[in-house]
Amino acid sequence: MLAIPVWILFEAGLYVSKMIKPRESEDPSDISDDELEAELERAAAEIDDDSSH
Repeated sequence: MLAIPVWILFEAGLYVSKMIKPRESEDPSDISDDELEAELERAAAEIDDDSSH
């Protein structure tokens, strides 16, 4: 008995999800791979400096 309402909600979710468009990312925190790699290297160096004290 519960399967029919669940199925209807599922189908409604599929229908609604096609109508909703994803947002375009304009987030300034989107950084390139090179910038991310440099940031990770700086963080790793900082951790190494802290652990050597």
